[in-house]
Amino acid sequence: MNKKESVFYMIHEMEAWFISQPTVLDKFYGSLISDKLAKKSATEVFEPDKELQRITKDTKKGIYHKIRHGTELLKLLDVDKLSNDFPDFKRLVECLQ
Repeated sequence: MNKKESVFYMIHEMEAWFISQPTVLDKFYGSLISDKLAKKSATEVFEPDKELQRITKDTKKGIYHKIRHGTELLKLLDVDKLSNDFPDFKRLVECLQ
């Protein structure tokens, strides 16, 4: 397989996907935690997992946990919005079809 045929997955951490949909975060955590996010594109957040831990530390569900919260959050995301916001996500979906 040459480089053109290969696909690279998870170029962005899935936490960037969550940050790109702040209303999902607010609904899941039951508070307006998105107000604590830096006002920049999710693709520009340096360590999105640490950013989620920072903004969720005082929530009823507790601090963000990659396995416990991540799997639930993935189910809530808008796939069309992800495809528009993250070209690598779109390519991943196309390759899986």
